[in-house]
Amino acid sequence: MEAFLNWLEGVPPLLRIALISITPTLELSGSIPYGLLATKLQAWQVVSAALLANWLVSPLAYLFMSGGVSLLRRMRWFEKLWDWYEARVREKLHKPMERWGHWGLLVLVAIPGPGSGLYTATIGAYLLGINLRHYLMAVIIGQIIAAALVTIAVMSGSEAFRWMIEQRALEPH
Repeated sequence: MEAFLNWLEGVPPLLRIALISITPTLELSGSIPYGLLATKLQAWQVVSAALLANWLVSPLAYLFMSGGVSLLRRMRWFEKLWDWYEARVREKLHKPMERWGHWGLLVLVAIPGPGSGLYTATIGAYLLGINLRHYLMAVIIGQIIAAALVTIAVMSGSEAFRWMIEQRALEPH
């Protein structure tokens, strides 16, 4: 992770935020705090860059699932990894999907945290046969909610976050 962040130092701030935003596991939960606390950008710029990057990747990730997964499953190691991940995603999606149908994806995406973002929702939509239109509606609305929640959390506790970042910067590398 540190190597990734070091590589990002030479990249313009908005592009850095976009790249962090499309990185699996980091996504909005990583890009918005980074943008608000480690750059001098306005909150609207940070949130816009993070959301736009996610929105651009969403349909590409969805379309990749149909052809890419079947192609990659030909490799034994990927098939084992995929089977494990598929079971994990199905378990995570079971309750919200049973309760709200394709809007369960919105709930999954709207709650910021590891394993609850764009890529998990994409795999869930693929596994459950949700069409692109319903997937995009749920994911876009869910990402707006997630972005708002992350922004509020960071801005309300930004001094504590800023102190942690400064302490990290003072550590010897």
